[in-house]
Amino acid sequence: SFVLVREPLGKSLELGSGSGLVALLLAQRSRFAVALDIDPVATKLTTLNLGLNGVRAAIVQGDLTSSLSTSTGFDFVIVNPPWRIVPPGVAYPNPIARVGLGADGLDYVRQVLGALPRILASGGEAVMRFDIPLGATRKIPLSREVEALFGCGCSTEFTTLGEISVEEQAEISADTCWHLNNEMPGLAKRFLDYYSFLGVN
Repeated sequence: SFVLVREPLGKSLELGSGSGLVALLLAQRSRFAVALDIDPVATKLTTLNLGLNGVRAAIVQGDLTSSLSTSTGFDFVIVNPPWRIVPPGVAYPNPIARVGLGADGLDYVRQVLGALPRILASGGEAVMRFDIPLGATRKIPLSREVEALFGCGCSTEFTTLGEISVEEQAEISADTCWHLNNEMPGLAKRFLDYYSFLGVN
């Protein structure tokens, strides 16, 4: 819906193209579209789905920091970064695309926020959808990165789409990966204990 409500776009970028659904919409509504994903399976799916729908985009397999080192001037950037926090020793499906980096799972989000002032065109817009694991302070753990955006002349807006308890998230994560860990007892509790260890409540 973020894409469909906009006027035709100039130069657009999706970070983490996955199956290629959003990249397909961007390619249909942009003068030039780029779809980037670190996962080679995702870039193959994006290529296949764009081809099946008769649209074209530049499809890049690589990570954010190396692939965008010289890329600039995007009018619109969209990203749904990986954020899942997974305990050590627990296998998770498609971890490259789904498991976040760093203790709180938000290091990739930090990388994107740091890159936005450089890669966006003047007046460009970015939409990022991600889940934030809140700690005891209930504050978004990205204050420095957001302040840096203000220092670059950017404005930001946060919208809460919903909230779930840490117990619910532990159950969801355990259900998602139980088939890879079926010999591991108490999988949901393992997630819950790890969240508690990290101060996520």
